[in-house]
Amino acid sequence: MATSPHSLKGKGYSIKFTDSYSLRCLMEFLRGTITEANISVTQTHVSIIRGDSHKSILHRVWIDNTRLAQFYLNPEYEGFKTGVSLRDICNKIKNAQKKNNQLTLYNVINVKNEFYATFSTSQSTNPGIIFIPTATVPDINYDIGDYENPQPSQTIQVTEFSKSFGSISTLRCQYAVIECYEKGMLIVAMGNGKIFGQQPIKDCKIRMNDKNENGPLICSYRIPPNTIKALSKITNISPPLATMQIFFAKGKPFKIVLPVGTYGQLETFMEDVDPITLGKAKK
Repeated sequence: MATSPHSLKGKGYSIKFTDSYSLRCLMEFLRGTITEANISVTQTHVSIIRGDSHKSILHRVWIDNTRLAQFYLNPEYEGFKTGVSLRDICNKIKNAQKKNNQLTLYNVINVKNEFYATFSTSQSTNPGIIFIPTATVPDINYDIGDYENPQPSQTIQVTEFSKSFGSISTLRCQYAVIECYEKGMLIVAMGNGKIFGQQPIKDCKIRMNDKNENGPLICSYRIPPNTIKALSKITNISPPLATMQIFFAKGKPFKIVLPVGTYGQLETFMEDVDPITLGKAKK
């Protein structure tokens, strides 16, 4: 979609989302496990690659610029990297709603300490400007490596996955164990060395009296409460009825891949964590 040259004067980039609600839900999901991120803007894509300081979780967001309602990058620049507190951006765009809001994010080249957001609807002609402070966010290097099998271990609806973790989140456990089998997964809520509850996914069954009918265990992952809570809220990141891919393998992180609105993709990698330190467990 064309944009008036006058409206782009002095801007480094301008990104318009017609589906602002999915972007808001994405940022809230990221905020559940990390505190800050760099938003990288290039001619082909917008991306976020960020994990926590423990290196127990990594998020990779990729937004295809050709799928956006409107995209502009100043031709004098190869790209921009904007650091931001997830708390700040979530607070600033919290009014993004499901139906009537369009959101534009943009920066001004000679202003380093903030960037901007505007909400608009088909009826609005003079939307207000929201100021979002920037932050200096150092890069963290991650080495995930490829999975031996490029095909997903499981495919499931995003809503089913999210509801399963929602059930576990209500138990207020100290951590949860994702047990991975060929037929599906079993989420086991743990606390004080005891099982608080279980939630099967796909064709798995609840374990009763130490009897396990799910077949050989392929691998398992312990995840902390904040990750459990974040996973329970991913439903609105994706379109209705969207599916997600799940990858797991011994010695590799638990990986989920799901669409972000109609314009992007989210990959999240979760390592097995030590339930005491909540850092990446030693192999």
